[in-house]
Amino acid sequence: MWNFEEKEFMNPQNKYRMKLMQHHWEKDTKKVMMDALTHCGYGGVVTNPFWNCEGKSEEGLMSEFSDTLNLLEKKDLGFWIYDEAGYPSGHAGGETLKDHPEYEAKGFYMIKRVSYPSNGTKKGVFHIDEETDKIIWAAKYPLIIDNLHDNYIDHKNMVPVDFTREECEYTLNEGEILTVFCVKSAYEGSHCTHNVSSFLRYINVMDERAVKRFIELKYEPLAKHIPDVYKRAEAVFTDEPSLQHTYRRYYESWSYALCPWVDGLFDEFYKEYGYSIYTYLPMLFEGRSEYYPEIYALRVQFYHLVGKLIAKSYTGQINEWLKNHGGLFSGHYIGEENLSQHVEFYGDFIEVIKNTGYPGVDNLWCVPEIYHYNTAKFAQMVVRKNNTNGMMVEMCPFQQRERFYKDARDNFCAMTDIMYMSGVRKVNSYVTTDFSLYDSCLKKYNSGMNIEDTKYVNNYIARMSYMLDGMKNNCDTFVYYNIENSQAKMVPSHTPLTGNICEADEANTATISRILEEGFDFYYLDRDDLLTAKESLIFGEATISDCKVKTVIVPKCDVIYKESVDALSELKKSGVNVIFIDKIPSVAVDGKSVSYEKITEEFTYMSLDDAILCLKEQPSDFTVCSKDVVIMQTKYTKDDCEMYFIHNNTRGTDGVVIFNHNTKKDAKIYNPSDGSVKDIKMGDKYTLPSYRGVFIVF
Repeated sequence: MWNFEEKEFMNPQNKYRMKLMQHHWEKDTKKVMMDALTHCGYGGVVTNPFWNCEGKSEEGLMSEFSDTLNLLEKKDLGFWIYDEAGYPSGHAGGETLKDHPEYEAKGFYMIKRVSYPSNGTKKGVFHIDEETDKIIWAAKYPLIIDNLHDNYIDHKNMVPVDFTREECEYTLNEGEILTVFCVKSAYEGSHCTHNVSSFLRYINVMDERAVKRFIELKYEPLAKHIPDVYKRAEAVFTDEPSLQHTYRRYYESWSYALCPWVDGLFDEFYKEYGYSIYTYLPMLFEGRSEYYPEIYALRVQFYHLVGKLIAKSYTGQINEWLKNHGGLFSGHYIGEENLSQHVEFYGDFIEVIKNTGYPGVDNLWCVPEIYHYNTAKFAQMVVRKNNTNGMMVEMCPFQQRERFYKDARDNFCAMTDIMYMSGVRKVNSYVTTDFSLYDSCLKKYNSGMNIEDTKYVNNYIARMSYMLDGMKNNCDTFVYYNIENSQAKMVPSHTPLTGNICEADEANTATISRILEEGFDFYYLDRDDLLTAKESLIFGEATISDCKVKTVIVPKCDVIYKESVDALSELKKSGVNVIFIDKIPSVAVDGKSVSYEKITEEFTYMSLDDAILCLKEQPSDFTVCSKDVVIMQTKYTKDDCEMYFIHNNTRGTDGVVIFNHNTKKDAKIYNPSDGSVKDIKMGDKYTLPSYRGVFIVF
């Protein structure tokens, strides 16, 4: 039985309400500001000590912060703790690297010297430049020259070359190539130099020592001076920790194309996979699969290992520390929207955020027409795997800010609907409110939404949070999360990523956008999920996280795990509809060795249009009939009860919809716009306003 209380739905508790990102409090207006938050319907704040206050001791900072938290609690306002002085989290306002330059983010690059046939013997000494820390490996290879217009490295006949930290003396015979690999700081052109906070250098998130130092600087002082602070906080908010070896601006080109580095990386590779990476190092930077069949498997393994190291050193280490202090680790990361950025910033994004206590994302695209559905959909996979009560979103209308505020109420409600359908349950927001309308002493806060719109949005969010508290999407369609395809195509660059690695993002986005806008829901699944589904067949049917698996859709890609192919084969034999979009991947890679194989003709592919027709042919108890509007929906179940959320994703057009159910005639409509609860009969017409949603409860 559903146990929704109509009074609670009308006016939910503060724990369901949005929290404002409030990094600094004016001493003279702090109490008034908190009263304004309550008046406008906020449930609390995300806040932090004012670390940048010069001349104030640690004791003074902590005492002031403690007073702020006490006052928040006195006013029944909850709080999250922001873990940094600025962002990205980890540099501690520059303190982490102070006296510890070895903790800085690093990358390694490749230098080549070659002697082509008829060039004669070539001798020389390679010296590192002023930007470079050290040489980490050098080797020479014969060139394979099939014809005059093409040649490539014969990696099977590698010969190590002696080197020191700063130089490598070499002799190349005709038809030989030298590769030298060097480490340098990952800074220029990176996110460090293209953010809205600072130009500070950043830590190596693969280095446990660096993260431990960050904990000592920004976590331990709070626990020391306010011993129960993490138990009292709803969660801790970390902000965009990431690798820094890639570049951010397409109008810039830099001298070094970098792979991520931490000391001991190649040893870790050997421990993980049982073979040495040295022979294959050039393949991380260049090469074609026609010449190097192992190239895809190598890159997949390398970047998966990078993800595991970040998951251990950053998210894992902080999460464990917080658990030991009664806290919950959350926050958000960077590049959540695209598979290519999952590799670029983390090696393996899902591997990293699985180690948090409560997953989170940020939404910089707060206008429905430009929103990326994958922003929350990818992270929803972790919600499902870890069985968390949803995830957090930081709402920040960074892209097309003026467009957002021009119609803030509708944009915010639409974003709330779509993101809550994708697993969000908590909102922390940089969307501003003109609090000077509440009290003139708050004249500093004189832009953003008006108070009426703020109250409306806060009530809308609170009602969504209340209705979906503890709820999980119930769907039987799954889309394959093919991180390995993007890992296989990751090649260091002197500019931001382009080309093949971005094609998978385009194909994936087109596939899932069409699924959602046709009124279907889905979960992402990965290789581990497919193996779980395969194992579940012994019980009679394929299931993942208590959901039946009826359809698995694989967006257009070239590379896929062999284990995934094997599992898909078994699922197909059991009756699961396995759909490849536009093509069958050409290569199946092993997760533990450099072996690979071609995929058999067991599978067929179809167009996205035909895939949507397949979804439409599947029987459904509940249907929504509409015209001229885009209707999106999700399903939730509890015992024998059903609930659906229906959203009109069309700007400026109210939709006349008709709800039908095969076995049920009556339902209640819970409307988060006004808090009303009304009866409705199946078959009756209902007007669903633009960019609003309702719950249909049976």
